[in-house]
Amino acid sequence: MPEIVERLIISARTLFADTFAPRSCVRCYALINNRYLCQPCCAASGINLAASCVVCDRRRPHDAASLTPCCERTPATLWSLGPYEQPALARLIATGKFAGAYDCFDWLGQLLGQELEPVMPLFAEAVLVPIPMTKPDERRRGFNQSAIIADALSRTTGLSIASCLTKIRETKPQRTLDRDQRPENVRDAFAVTGTVPRFAIIVDDVKTTGATLREAGRVLRQAGAKTVLAITIAR
Repeated sequence: MPEIVERLIISARTLFADTFAPRSCVRCYALINNRYLCQPCCAASGINLAASCVVCDRRRPHDAASLTPCCERTPATLWSLGPYEQPALARLIATGKFAGAYDCFDWLGQLLGQELEPVMPLFAEAVLVPIPMTKPDERRRGFNQSAIIADALSRTTGLSIASCLTKIRETKPQRTLDRDQRPENVRDAFAVTGTVPRFAIIVDDVKTTGATLREAGRVLRQAGAKTVLAITIAR
């Protein structure tokens, strides 16, 4: 789906929903507009920006040290809003992914962009690279949540987007596989189809074992990226 069309669909859906069917907070179910989590629940949920190692999950500093790997792997650091086990984040992601409310990812991307504001000087030269889906998978789902998050991040932070990765083969859903099976499932699943930025930030919705992020990072590094980080909603 062309980016401009996707933006128009999200805007129209959001306007219609807010006008004729006000949303309810996914945590307390209070009626709200223009968001999926009310302000009190957002404050109480513990959602806040954290930097961690993609491999060992060790916390990373919010400074230039985060641009170098902790465990000598790519991406160097993962930035996210919290663990997937956090009920509010899990409900938000499920609402977007499985309840058809994919503009929830647009709202989450904006929230993530706002949380990133204090550390944006670190990313002055960075370019967002969303994790791609195969065309059949995207048609079946109707959207690519990683692309929606990247678009919202771009609007909020001013960072540009490079859709320079493509998924060249079908893979099994990572959630259906155990930790040892996941790296093999995504091995050689991505290829470069455009100019690779020197400083790339991979964008996805959730990091579990990190296999997808590491494989995408490997491909980007081989194609010339010098610094590779990752951003997800949850980890």
